[in-house]
Amino acid sequence: MRFLLLVFVMFITTNMSAQSYKKYTDEDTKELIYKGKMTFADLQKEPEFKWYRDGVSSYTPNAEEISTLKPVLKNYTFVVIVGTWCSDTHDILPKFRKVLQACNYPAEKVTMYGVDIEKKSLNKEEEKYHLKHVPTIIVYKDGFEVSRIVESLNFDSVEADLVHIIFEESSDDSSGE
Repeated sequence: MRFLLLVFVMFITTNMSAQSYKKYTDEDTKELIYKGKMTFADLQKEPEFKWYRDGVSSYTPNAEEISTLKPVLKNYTFVVIVGTWCSDTHDILPKFRKVLQACNYPAEKVTMYGVDIEKKSLNKEEEKYHLKHVPTIIVYKDGFEVSRIVESLNFDSVEADLVHIIFEESSDDSSGE
C-alpha cells in the first residue's frame, strides 16, 4: 500500500511540475498563447505549433561552430523567454533547440517561460529576468548571467551567437583583470 501511495504521489508531483503554463487563443490575433513555464516537449506536441516542428527539422547548424560548442556547452544553463505568438520566437527558438540537440545538450537544463502579447508571464518572470523583448535567451554559468540573445541575432546564426558569448566570456575570465 505504501508503495502505491508513493508511486501516486510521484506521478502527481511529476505531472504538476512538467506543465505549469496556461494555454489559450488570443481574442484579437487568434494566436495560440502559452503563458508560464513550459518545455520543448510541450511545444513539439502542440498541433498548432507547426512553426516549431518545421523549424527544428529544417535547420542545419554550422558543423564547425557545433564542434566548438559541444565540449563547453555543458558548463552553461539557459533561461529562455518566448512568445508563442511572436515571429522572432518562431524563427530563433527552433534553431536554438536544434543547436542544443546537435550538441547533445540536455533539454532539462533549459528553463523556458511563455509570455502573452503584453509580455506578461504567470509568475512575473518578466520582472525577475528584466524582459524587454522576445525571444530572450539568457546564458548562465555557475548561476551567474553571462549574456543574452534578445529578439534577434548579433551574428549569422544562433550557434555563432553562442560561440561568441561563450568564448568572449572565457577570454574575459582568463584576462586576469
